[in-house]
Amino acid sequence: MIGRIVLAGALIVIAILSIRIFTNEVDTAAISGSRGEIRSGERFGVRTGATRENAIEWLRSIGFATINTPRPKDARCLDLEPGEVEDVAFDSSWRNGVVCIASRDGRISAMSWSFYPFGNLFP
Repeated sequence: MIGRIVLAGALIVIAILSIRIFTNEVDTAAISGSRGEIRSGERFGVRTGATRENAIEWLRSIGFATINTPRPKDARCLDLEPGEVEDVAFDSSWRNGVVCIASRDGRISAMSWSFYPFGNLFP
């Protein structure tokens, strides 16, 4: 009887975690080991054209730590266009990812991301 209760509890926890993971865009990207880049549109709640400050604040709120220094040389980020500046945001949780945002005149002009869940960020 206790075994069935424990099994039922475990299945409920797995179901709840699955729902959370597959309805969260960042978690879904991390599970798939996603990489990509946009120069228009939106990804992970960051929209091109948004202010740089709002994008950084949002990324921090969903678990990324932003580093405003030059990116690590092994990080896979954007090729910047003239006049763009870059911010690199790292997620050191199980998602193990990096998001790079390029901005021009304080507005997001591009974004790239790479996730290596449960593994080395810079293989």
